[in-house]
Amino acid sequence: MREIDTKRPIWSYKGVTGPDRWSSLSDSFQPCDSGLRQSPIDITGYERATETHIEFLYNSKPIGVYNNGRTITVWYHPDSYVVTSTGVFELVQAHYHAPSEHLIDNRRYSAEIHIVHENSESDLAVVALMVEVGDANTLVDGLITTSESKRSPYGTHPMLHSRFLKPRANGYFHYIGSTTTPPCIEPVDWFIMEGSLTVSADQLAALTSATRGPNNRAIQPLNGRTIRHVT
Repeated sequence: MREIDTKRPIWSYKGVTGPDRWSSLSDSFQPCDSGLRQSPIDITGYERATETHIEFLYNSKPIGVYNNGRTITVWYHPDSYVVTSTGVFELVQAHYHAPSEHLIDNRRYSAEIHIVHENSESDLAVVALMVEVGDANTLVDGLITTSESKRSPYGTHPMLHSRFLKPRANGYFHYIGSTTTPPCIEPVDWFIMEGSLTVSADQLAALTSATRGPNNRAIQPLNGRTIRHVT
């Protein structure tokens, strides 16, 4: 999964290659329609749980930044990990969606950052950080300026070091879902962190402009899944 995908998109967020058509674009995309544990979801009706807090062992510098037209992704060198209640996962990449994909108690946020991790068996764990409009964010400035650089997509910015991804709050919501983009892989361990980051209105506009509009998938059915809330 660590390879940087620079291929021309075969799917998108609108039109004939949009979310309603994903499953018809490739046989490997079938879970986007048939999967029973799809993401994103509305985080509501959760139950209190006693899982351990996530330990963030982030040390990696970025390999590079790439805007594939659907999001801007920062890829990281090995040597950063999260330790969760379900195992140890290595940091692979981080990207964003605007507006947010998940809802929390029926509330949609301005944006959502996904920090993607993978273990030795190729299982995925994604930590999600909610974003709302407020003070400007230097991390987002680094993301935007680097993605717009005339250099190769491997150019990086100091603020994109993985240590700046560490959430400020310890509480989170945990459920089993999927990737929110094709091929909609199941299962994925999702950890939706409590609290939120802020971006300025101008930064949010720049993020949305970079993908030529919203890049969020619609809410998917819960299908009886349990959502655990760890405080």
